[in-house]
Amino acid sequence: MKKMIVPLAVSTACILLTASGTEMPDSGLFEMKSGDYTVTLLPKRACSLSGFAYDGIQLFTSDTASAGSVVQPLRTPEKVLSVELEADGAKISRAVSPVSGKKLVFTKTSLLDGLRLKTVMTLTPSGLIYSVSYEIVSGEKPSYFYPVTMPWNTAFTDWIMNTPSGGTSGNLVSDGSWCLNADLSSYALYRRNGEVGVAAGVKTPIPTAVRKHAIWDHKTYHKYFLFHKLPEWKKGYRSPVYTMEFRAFRSNVPAWRKTASETIREMGLAPSESNVRMKNNVTIVEAGPVSGRRDWNNPRRGIEALDPDYVLPPFRPVEAKGDTASVWNREYRISPYGLIAEAGIAGGNFLAEPMTFRTVVNGRETVYRTGAPRLVESRKGRAVFAGRADSDLLSLEVRTTVEYDGMVRVDLAVEPKREVVVNRLEYAFSLPEKNALYMHFIGCPNVNGLSIMVPSESMSFKVPERDGIFFREPFKTLVWFGDNDKGFLWFSGSEKNFYPDEQADRPGALEAVKKDGKVTFTVSPVTKPLKTSRRLDYTFGFFATPVRPMGSRWRNWLFTTRRGMYGSEKSHGVCGSMPMVWPDEYRSTAAPLFSRESEAEMKRFTEELHKKGRPALGYFDPIRVHIGYLKYLDRQPKGQQLNDLFLARPAGEDAFLYRVPILQENMKAWQTIPELIYAYGASKGGREVRVSSDSGWADFACFLMECYAKLGFDGMGDIDNCFPIRDMNPLHGAGYVGFDGKRRCEWDWFARRDLMKRFAAVFLKERGRAILVAHASATWSIPFMSFCDANMTFEHSNSGYVASERYLSEYASHNRELREKLAKGDPAFLRYAFPPERWRAELTGRQFGIPCVIMSNLTKSPQLDKKSAEGLAAARELTGRIAAHDCIMWPIWCDTAPMITLQKIRDAFGTAEPDVEFHPYWSQKKVRAEGFAAGYYKRPGKALVIIVNFADRPVSGTVDFSALKPAGIRNAETGKSFRDGGVLSLAAGDYAIFETAEK
Repeated sequence: MKKMIVPLAVSTACILLTASGTEMPDSGLFEMKSGDYTVTLLPKRACSLSGFAYDGIQLFTSDTASAGSVVQPLRTPEKVLSVELEADGAKISRAVSPVSGKKLVFTKTSLLDGLRLKTVMTLTPSGLIYSVSYEIVSGEKPSYFYPVTMPWNTAFTDWIMNTPSGGTSGNLVSDGSWCLNADLSSYALYRRNGEVGVAAGVKTPIPTAVRKHAIWDHKTYHKYFLFHKLPEWKKGYRSPVYTMEFRAFRSNVPAWRKTASETIREMGLAPSESNVRMKNNVTIVEAGPVSGRRDWNNPRRGIEALDPDYVLPPFRPVEAKGDTASVWNREYRISPYGLIAEAGIAGGNFLAEPMTFRTVVNGRETVYRTGAPRLVESRKGRAVFAGRADSDLLSLEVRTTVEYDGMVRVDLAVEPKREVVVNRLEYAFSLPEKNALYMHFIGCPNVNGLSIMVPSESMSFKVPERDGIFFREPFKTLVWFGDNDKGFLWFSGSEKNFYPDEQADRPGALEAVKKDGKVTFTVSPVTKPLKTSRRLDYTFGFFATPVRPMGSRWRNWLFTTRRGMYGSEKSHGVCGSMPMVWPDEYRSTAAPLFSRESEAEMKRFTEELHKKGRPALGYFDPIRVHIGYLKYLDRQPKGQQLNDLFLARPAGEDAFLYRVPILQENMKAWQTIPELIYAYGASKGGREVRVSSDSGWADFACFLMECYAKLGFDGMGDIDNCFPIRDMNPLHGAGYVGFDGKRRCEWDWFARRDLMKRFAAVFLKERGRAILVAHASATWSIPFMSFCDANMTFEHSNSGYVASERYLSEYASHNRELREKLAKGDPAFLRYAFPPERWRAELTGRQFGIPCVIMSNLTKSPQLDKKSAEGLAAARELTGRIAAHDCIMWPIWCDTAPMITLQKIRDAFGTAEPDVEFHPYWSQKKVRAEGFAAGYYKRPGKALVIIVNFADRPVSGTVDFSALKPAGIRNAETGKSFRDGGVLSLAAGDYAIFETAEK
């Protein structure tokens, strides 16, 4: 499972009750002035710091900004207990704004949730000293505590910071990213417009966590957060005094860094945890790592899977004739342009009409002369068609490949016969509106640190009923349309030869419109006039879904770790039918995954599971690999210390205490660019790097799969991060050069397809079967997930993925309600993040032919009230959704009792038996449940009925089972009888399950 790389939105609401010591005004702004500085407080907001000005320039976003100490989630508004104000040593009994002096000391004691805070602000002509200490008095440990926050003005454009390992600098661009992210001793900001800066210094040791000292480079503020590492939460604990100093300065642009450094030196910062190196004392056990064996790339494991005659089960060979290729449950007829004229699914054409291709050149629409596509290759694993079209100004060459899982790859070349102006280039497909009830898209975040799983990047929604354009984007990596059972998708891994290069200059390159009973999706690589004589190559693909038959007895699959390692798994005590041996049970410090010393233990685990009749499954991340362990624990080193320095002879100081040998040799060739370093295992100095399936890493990963298989593993129960990743590392051929001469990223669809094929082939060869389970929350990455038996999802239900306004999707219908629930820490925000239509589009798996495994994230969600997240009501609401949508489960990160009970009920009824029919609530007519959603499983002589209250309020209504001809109706959870036509009452989000026997 992943740790999120998404920032958390922070908000507080404070009220001022009573104050003693100094009587403060109860409204307006209160100002303290010393020298050129003005500090503003807001009495109505618990006398919190709201403004900080220097020489008439506001350093904050305004004088009513939100600064000071913040806990998250906030359960109780801040309450002021006392306030004292001194001016030049004299206590002030009744404060009148403004107060001036050479030394002003403002002391506030307050209650902030379970903390008794003491905040001291000392303002002098030199600057502001800000001190915080606290005592734990009650309550629950918050998810986050920021002793100091400073909402710096968005006019600041540059930053520098100083750490024990040196200094670094950067720019502020208001793009929502995070800067600094380090255990620093000082930092400074500078605004070129106004030529003013502010310096901040850490005066005392301050334990930090997560992002440590960080600035959120947001469009509304450049907000500084001090991420504090909280101690064990025990009543009576008293913290040391934590102190920072802030000074402003004037400087012209060329000299500002020098001036900032001089200002910081004048602060006289004392040595502390924040500016003294923290050595890593982890013990490295060199145990002859598996990765040290030198045969990992000779032979290349699983490479037979890429042979054109190789076909993985459960698929069957491609059958091709004329212009048509057939695979399991689907048939494609290829058009003269190499696109799809018909896409047959289960015997019916899913398209409304043949796909279209269109160009406008020199201001006139092109008329092409075409011929029938030619079948140029027919193998077991693929059929290849070639096509050509010609015109006066352009010629087209198309190669269309249909593979045995139903993937259609199109390689299209557009060649000008002389220099021309291409005004527009586009292709499109149309579906009858009944076939396009829902839309799902996968994003393309162009910054490291923004998750592809946030709704603004990847989302599913109901297609609007009204006509008009309902989707418009510069690029996405995948777009799917479908109904409740079938679908059709487009995907692309490259914006090569899209024009203009910049996404902001082509906002409508992808567009979906509903009109005249059809939904049309258009891809327009060229949207503005492009003067060119060069050949334009495009590669993209299509897929009709479902892609494969569901596995045998899939409804019987219950996922758990082998011994209940995480969260609430420890309490339910169940080892599921799909158990995973988690890496924490065997991973050593000496190898990326496991070492020779752990092999005997791993083999024992698999043998024990096999004796119990269960498969043995592992965990694997195909895009992340362990680099080694840092020498110091204080902060992440610069990028070049992670990759370049170990190659230099003689080298500067290597940042690592230990490097995994295979990575030391190959990291530069294997990693993705831009570089992405993960701080997994950070407590021991561990670092991991993102690697590419397009590189030699693929061979090593397949070798590791063979190692697992030889130890008895039957596959992988969690192949993490199953979404496309961006890369432009030229050392393995990734990326392209745009029209503007810049190297740009591509996405790894086809390389990951090959990797997944090879994984399956390795296990099939060694174990006789291959069980692969993707872990892909928010992203149905069908182009390579088609080779997987299930998709483990719903990690994107973590509140962190919707904690910021910028993460929300403009295509979602319930953002306001979501935000309102989340602001209260209410798990019911999930009703609006995942309304029934999103469940039907994204979380049943039936349209894709791949079972959907739901894993809760309730107790891992930092914005939620802890008791509510751990409570039975939230767990039942999620379990009801799982039951209603025919999903399977990994019971974890919540009260799992309802999920375990649901699985027992399903198993007792026999939902996995071949004679079962599932009738979902959106289509069945036999069970009528007033005000509820009702669906059922049917077996000869009996039925299992699931009734769910999707409403945001309690509902009571009659339930009519008569069409099922019940001889008796029993509540499957309580065992109590229920009368046909009786009244059922359910709380908001709750459910009931009834078993009926036929007369």
